Amino acid sequence: LSFQSSLMGAGIGFSVLYAVYSVGGMGAGDVKLMAAVGSLLGYPLIVSALVFTAVVGGAMALFVLYSRREVGLGFSRMALVFQPGGASKLADTSETIPALPYGIAIVFGAVLSLLWGGLA
Repeated sequence: LSFQSSLMGAGIGFSVLYAVYSVGGMGAGDVKLMAAVGSLLGYPLIVSALVFTAVVGGAMALFVLYSRREVGLGFSRMALVFQPGGASKLADTSETIPALPYGIAIVFGAVLSLLWGGLA
């Protein structure tokens, strides 16, 4: 793993999740964790790690919605309003959405990326 590959991985991991953080979609710790994962994986693997992280994060979000029995309520109920500080609320209620521990998705995404392309 070269220094340039590590630097590119950190930059890509940071910039992709910073875009989500800037609209209040996640915490700054998740952004820093993905930058660290990107520096360890390097440029080619960070792309697959981001894809796997998004898939795992989406599955976790569906599980949270299903466990709260809100999957089949329609798109208007699932629309999120991002607020400063990372707090998200449902569009048609004042009920706060529970935080999703996205660090778990990042770890699983990195491991799946290593298993899929890094160790082969």
